[in-house]
Amino acid sequence: MSQSLTTTLPGASDLQPALLDEAVADLNRIYVRKGLETAREVGVYVLDRFFGGDPAQFRTRQNDHVSFRELGKRPDLKFGWKFLWSAVAVVEQLGELPPAVAESLPLSHHKLLLGVRNPAQKVELAKAAVAEDLSKRDLEQRIQASKTLEPGAAKVGRPPLPAFLKAATVLKTAAALAKSQPVRAEDFAHVEAKELQALLAEVDRALDELDDVVELVRQVVAKAEGRGKDFVPPGEQSPGPVTGEDWVD
Repeated sequence: MSQSLTTTLPGASDLQPALLDEAVADLNRIYVRKGLETAREVGVYVLDRFFGGDPAQFRTRQNDHVSFRELGKRPDLKFGWKFLWSAVAVVEQLGELPPAVAESLPLSHHKLLLGVRNPAQKVELAKAAVAEDLSKRDLEQRIQASKTLEPGAAKVGRPPLPAFLKAATVLKTAAALAKSQPVRAEDFAHVEAKELQALLAEVDRALDELDDVVELVRQVVAKAEGRGKDFVPPGEQSPGPVTGEDWVD
């Protein structure tokens, strides 16, 4: 049973340098070995040391656990945030698969299977990978094919870029172009005053409309930040929800 979200966790609300120093030293010793055993040992260590051994605590509190977030930034740690996160996810997945199958799969295959959300389908794919001795590429293709067969499955591949992000890119380019030369009266001498006023009015209206969209996006970001487990600040390499594609070497 999951512990309460009010459970006191080591270093959760205050930065504990001694905890981090000990964690870095211990994790570096673990990391000298590679593969599934390394991921398992790192994942179990992170769960036990920072989250009371509870995967649910990790899922819900990883983004606001001060010391854990700092751990992934430590330059003296021999691996990064992505490996820390995926190791915990692999530990959970090991318990979802038949033991003989789970132990027969290499870490690369486990990472691919992290992106399979249907538990029954994950088990079948894992069994097939072992029985047919599928390579990493073969398993990846099998997973992609299985997604296209799911009822209502979305098109496989990266989702389309939101219109707001496209507009932001264009706006940055336009702003850079507008500032690329000084504004001088002589440059506008051939433009009618009424034409220039109309153009400025259109720019003002466009900026007002953009302000409305910006406010909506801010609300989306604020809501996402409140969800904790579902939101990853831009630039921080936390994978957020389990998606195996993000962790494939």
